[in-house]
Amino acid sequence: PNGYGTVTLSNNTITVESGASVSGTDNGVVLNTGTVTNAGTVSATNSNGVFVVGTGSVTNSGAVSGGAGGAAITNGTLTNTNTGTISGGTNGVEFQDEGLVNGTPASVSNAGTITGGVHGIFFREQNVQSGGSVINSGTISATGANGIGISARTTATVNNDAGGVIEANA
Repeated sequence: PNGYGTVTLSNNTITVESGASVSGTDNGVVLNTGTVTNAGTVSATNSNGVFVVGTGSVTNSGAVSGGAGGAAITNGTLTNTNTGTISGGTNGVEFQDEGLVNGTPASVSNAGTITGGVHGIFFREQNVQSGGSVINSGTISATGANGIGISARTTATVNNDAGGVIEANA
């Protein structure tokens, strides 16, 4: 089961406070549309730490982890602050399609650490090819053999600021 939420939960704001934790076997936190703000710990054994099925935004200053993905968002944005860590067995962060507004790219602003086994960040663009956008001053890494730091089906605009690290295990 999920730690909190369902795939039909819509237009909600979910906040995990500092010191609090949410964990699930399937997903840690799941919702269809809305906002997730995490300052605590969100984890999932099998799937995603945070899973936004539809459109939403995720802001993390705590720890998010998942057996498959740290955070999986169909359409939206993700902000990971300098105290935030996001990790997934396969993908640290994955977007299925586009940003919060139809036709805009999905976006990541990272000042913390994002780690995945295969992809640090993966813009899958399954149904819409609007690319992805990354602003990085933290660390984005893929730790597995032949990993890819940032991967996009079409294009990704990447601004790697001073001190930012994007790395992969070749």
